[in-house]
Amino acid sequence: LAEPLRERGELLFANSTPNRFPWLAAWLDVMGTETNWSRGEGYTPMSVEELSYRRAICYQRPYLFLLNTVYDDFKPEWVELYFKRSIAWGHFPSFFSHNAADDPYWQRPNLYNRDRPLFLKWIPVCAALSRAGWQPVTHATASPEAVRVERFGRAEDGAVYLTVFNDSDAACEADVQLDPGELHATALAAVLPDGPQPVQRAELGRWSVPLEPQDLAILKLIPRP
Repeated sequence: LAEPLRERGELLFANSTPNRFPWLAAWLDVMGTETNWSRGEGYTPMSVEELSYRRAICYQRPYLFLLNTVYDDFKPEWVELYFKRSIAWGHFPSFFSHNAADDPYWQRPNLYNRDRPLFLKWIPVCAALSRAGWQPVTHATASPEAVRVERFGRAEDGAVYLTVFNDSDAACEADVQLDPGELHATALAAVLPDGPQPVQRAELGRWSVPLEPQDLAILKLIPRP
């Protein structure tokens, strides 16, 4: 299936992959799955291990989530948490239906209009990360321990991004230590949460950012000419 599609400039997508088995991923261009991040009465997101597994197996290829949940029970503030957690690993968030058939999200204007600002804010960011391409070696570390860092992009191809995610239920001051030499960076600029913000050159090897629980910030590294 993949070979004739690619000859026509088309892509091969498979649902529910990678799930229990990783091997199909080698033949696919795009992957994704339905998922439910609200089982019972609370917000129950996908674990770091599962998100990292999907990112590693997909490498730089797009991965797409469809949230299948009872939308009337899924609190509005959880929607942004879902966006931030997905995008920290470069996964695209979206929605389907509580049972993959009835009452779909995209037929409910009260829902998609409510969440429209989140799509406008976060999806272009996720697209930029996806275009840059995930890199398994970050050349960066972060503290406290619950703060996760992922890298997207190479200096020789343009900008490099670091996603910095607080995988805890407590606010923190995330302290990111990076190696500007390995990353070939001459300047830093915070992309989110507050829009483009310059970072002092004196802090080139370090970036600190306050993060709320389950919060995401993104750092853009400007490569040297």
